[in-house]
Amino acid sequence: MRLWQVKNPDLSSPEERIREIQLNFLEEENSLSRIRRCLPEFLFGVMVNECRRLQEISVFSSRRLAAELVADIFEAYRKWDLLKYREAYEKLASIERRWRATRDAGTIAESLRKQVDYLKRLEPEKDKETPHNLVDIYFNAQRCFARRAYADVLARFWRIFEGVVYYRLREKWGIEPRNLSESSSAQNREAVATLNKTLNKSRDMLDRATGIKALKEVLKDKEFIQILELEVNAQRSNSVQKMKLAKLLDELTEKRHASVVAHGMKPVSEEDAVNGLAAAKTLLSNLLPDGDALLASYPLQRAQIEQLIDYLAKS
Repeated sequence: MRLWQVKNPDLSSPEERIREIQLNFLEEENSLSRIRRCLPEFLFGVMVNECRRLQEISVFSSRRLAAELVADIFEAYRKWDLLKYREAYEKLASIERRWRATRDAGTIAESLRKQVDYLKRLEPEKDKETPHNLVDIYFNAQRCFARRAYADVLARFWRIFEGVVYYRLREKWGIEPRNLSESSSAQNREAVATLNKTLNKSRDMLDRATGIKALKEVLKDKEFIQILELEVNAQRSNSVQKMKLAKLLDELTEKRHASVVAHGMKPVSEEDAVNGLAAAKTLLSNLLPDGDALLASYPLQRAQIEQLIDYLAKS
């Protein structure tokens, strides 16, 4: 399709009367609009493709350069969203160095610095849970929820639940849950190993359920027990029900076991995902050191991504 602008013949010469209108301006606006529509669901892959297209079609050299840079950032976010921390860190760190101390980038440069610093904490971790890793999984679950991937949300809730229990055993009680022989507390190790033997389980590692039992019955972790008694809001169709965290965790455990995430074939509902996020946030907030501060300062949220899109639109 081609568009033409036609002027009044009485007010223009024959050479000026008809002029073709280029569609690039319209297509650029459409591409920017598509990028914005991808934001609520954090569709980073689609956002990368749209930025690459802008880079090709824009009639502004500044926007072409901005589109190239923003596309690279969204590609790093895509890897981050896939939990490919090393790849995301390497790519984002390279971009951050290019934008560091530039005047026009403003708050975006500072956001990138915080994101690189956060990824740097995630990249070296392998098997052991850390507060930063667990908080990142929580926000990853939020992005899954935005995409209506409710089974993924429940799977990530489970990893957070297990991870918080393991972290508590390791950091507070000197128990290495994946390999009891490496525990730093010999006394606690023997007590927990005895529990494992009583339950006819491997003496070398603890599963989540045995870890909880160890915290409650063997180590008598008062803070952990008190937090399980906290009241939380559980979603119930069109209403909210107050219930103890321990009861909600038991309910979600049953839902997880019966679902496609674990041993069954049942789908995961939106309600289950909402409750999984609520339970995960309560665990992180109350059982991690500076849990609330880590949740509040997480650097990859909608506001930071929106800044990039605004920068691209104004370039």
